[in-house]
This record gives sequence, C-alpha cells and structure tokens, in this order.
Amino acid sequence: MYLFAYKVKLGADNLPVNHKDDEGAFPIFSFNSFIESFYSVVVVLINDGWSMIYFDVYRCYNGIIAVAYFLTLLFVG
Repeated sequence: MYLFAYKVKLGADNLPVNHKDDEGAFPIFSFNSFIESFYSVVVVLINDGWSMIYFDVYRCYNGIIAVAYFLTLLFVG
C-alpha cells in the first residue's frame, strides 16, 4: 500500500496524468487504502485480471519497481 498509494492516476483517455493535477481518476483496482490494496493483491494472487493492475502501475510509476513487486508477488505469494 505504501509503495503505490495515490501514485496511479489515469485521465479520460486512459493515459497517466500528472499527480498534481486534479484531472483524472484512480483505477478500479488501486493501492490507495488498506482494503483496496488487499483486494488488489488478492486479484493478483488469484491471477484473475492481474495484468490490468500491473499495466496501470507500470505506466504511472517506476517500471522497475512495478516489475519487481508483481513478479515477487506472483512467485512468492
């Protein structure tokens, strides 16, 4: 949660927006609160639509950290 909280924000065209702008919205699966983080991790562990979560985080946040986090979560979790 602390790694990706409020870092993933997408605009109307589904492209990442600047985090200081008020335009855009957070995706359905996010890491903004404990419950949302828990639900996102469960979706990744079940392998049901985890690629959508991964691509949103990868595009909006540092790609290397996103790859390391999701690969670790998939293989260790």
